[in-house]
Amino acid sequence: MRVAVIGASHWHLDLFLPTFLELPDVEVVGVADPDAAVAEQLGTKLGCAWSASYEGLCEQVRPDFVLALGEHADMPAEAAHLIERGIPFAMEKPCGTDSAQVHALAGKAAAAGAFAAVPFVWRQSELLAAMRERFSDDEISYLSFRWIAGPPTRYLEAGCAWMLDPARSGGGCTINLSVHMLDLARVLFGDPVEVVAATMSNHAYGLPVEDHSLVTLRGAAGARCTSRPATCCPRRT
Repeated sequence: MRVAVIGASHWHLDLFLPTFLELPDVEVVGVADPDAAVAEQLGTKLGCAWSASYEGLCEQVRPDFVLALGEHADMPAEAAHLIERGIPFAMEKPCGTDSAQVHALAGKAAAAGAFAAVPFVWRQSELLAAMRERFSDDEISYLSFRWIAGPPTRYLEAGCAWMLDPARSGGGCTINLSVHMLDLARVLFGDPVEVVAATMSNHAYGLPVEDHSLVTLRGAAGARCTSRPATCCPRRT
């Protein structure tokens, strides 16, 4: 399988690339990123084609599959391009900056019969396996998840300062972390699941994006789930 990576400067690349390189039946044939220096450096390292244009790269290497990363604001256009050209892809969440963009993208993929995946990795996690060993989904009344990640400075260190700009990222820890917990609640509760309360704050770091949030979900049978993601807040948590 010939795989291309677009939006390669995204900090999640290191979570995917080692596996691609280990698989005997996969070849990384191209990388693209708006930052040409990043694309060139990675392409040279991997010995594959590179480009500052994902459109140009896909036309050049004709991949069998694309790992689509990049800024959240760029994802809807990336996905639309891949769907229109019939290229299967997996796109890192959240696939856009708001729910309207993601709903439109899902509709476009469904109408085209496209292979359009999102790596909600907690669905395959040891946590979910352990939970299902101890109790069945219909035994759940209350769930509470708390996820404390690293400080916002990690995005600057990874060259992804755009994550701190809500116009480019869509928000902070909720859109970036909590979506995994919200998805897991849907897996366990089934549909429909609705948001009944939410509160967010940027008090710890004072940045344009939130560094803490609390979201409460309700399942169809009345079960509740709270999701509480936060960036690491020494002395303030």
